[in-house]
Amino acid sequence: MKITNTSLLFYIISVAFIIRLILALYGYYTKVYEGFADDLAYYSLAESVMTQGFFLPDITSMNSVAKVVGPGMGWILAILFTLLGKSWLVIFLFNTLLSTGLCILIYYLGKELFNETIGLMALIWSSVYYFYLRFIVTSGKEIWIHFLFLSTIFCVLRFRKVSRKWIPLLLCSLSYSLLIHIDERFFAYIPLLFVALFMLNTDSIIKKLQSALIFSLIVFMCMVPWLIRNYHVYHKIVILSVRTAPITDKLFGYPYQEYYANNDWAWELTPTQIDSVRNGYTAHLIDGEIRPEFAAAIRRGLLPHKFSTGEKLWSRFLELWAPVDFHEGYKLDGYLWDGKWSLKHNLVSGLMYGMLIPFFFYGMLKLKTKDNQIFVFLLCIFIWHTIIHVLFIPYTLERYRIVLDCFLIVLAASSIQPFMSKMQRKFRQINFQN
Repeated sequence: MKITNTSLLFYIISVAFIIRLILALYGYYTKVYEGFADDLAYYSLAESVMTQGFFLPDITSMNSVAKVVGPGMGWILAILFTLLGKSWLVIFLFNTLLSTGLCILIYYLGKELFNETIGLMALIWSSVYYFYLRFIVTSGKEIWIHFLFLSTIFCVLRFRKVSRKWIPLLLCSLSYSLLIHIDERFFAYIPLLFVALFMLNTDSIIKKLQSALIFSLIVFMCMVPWLIRNYHVYHKIVILSVRTAPITDKLFGYPYQEYYANNDWAWELTPTQIDSVRNGYTAHLIDGEIRPEFAAAIRRGLLPHKFSTGEKLWSRFLELWAPVDFHEGYKLDGYLWDGKWSLKHNLVSGLMYGMLIPFFFYGMLKLKTKDNQIFVFLLCIFIWHTIIHVLFIPYTLERYRIVLDCFLIVLAASSIQPFMSKMQRKFRQINFQN
């Protein structure tokens, strides 16, 4: 029986859904949520939305993390709880659907950039991709970020190919608006998206400018309600969340006020404390006693020091892009102990992500030959994402990269496909001769 591409698409999506459903049920019944940290804050944020309403006028009783993050996840979880009941299982099951939807989007991305075969190959890889599966049993924002960011970029890509451009333009504006209300970091993408909607448009210059301005206007209009809310709460202009305050306070001339004490990041030890630890004693930071592995490293002679600017930038770059880590030392600011990854971590990251990197670069060269405009657009995304997280995010994490993994998967698939086709033809020739 010959399996059509449509049937194969259905089977792969079904397998992707079943894998995620099993993980969701296993995670719920083994109560993995009891060890959550930030996820508990999002759960708390949703409860605050349910009691106070969508504009959260009173932040005094809220979780310290919930006070400073964007409102998007609180809104989403509150809606889910209202409709389906307040339960971790509700979150995990919805994550199952959304993560499956992400795989389907990756299929369409491959089909858009190359062809249906590449889309199917990318779908297969994404259906078992560890870095997508690991966030099924959380209430955090990762799955939503991955889905909404790819939705936004996909709409930009479709924008230039359809006659009714207002549909992808509207979808792009709405998905991006929700994205920045979930994670304000992505607000930095607005100039890149503005330029892309202008440059990738095949219409006249006037219509190009109109489309880019309409996108910006819709996004701004979606931001207005929360801007009003923030002004009511903080008595000044605050864009999206108070984590933007270090920039906006300078921009609008306000005296900067710290709304969130970064006690979790207060790792810096004095020379006296370091000597004390080397002599077998302990040291206390603002958030408590230093971790045992940190103290053990100091006693082995691996001493922390304040990183120079160059060391900080290189550490953030490695944190963002490194596929494996066999080195133990300090990272980010020079005082955060970073032991080498476990064998499991290195194997999973190296095999699922690291092996894509060389194929990705070859896929980018293929894309440049096929469509130089899209090549430049995707290249700008990778460069811009790196600049944001290396230059402006002090504590960059490995998971901040995963939002771009969809492009690595598709472009790597485009590189591998010709070799697979060649092997398939040789296999058929061997069978025919036999």
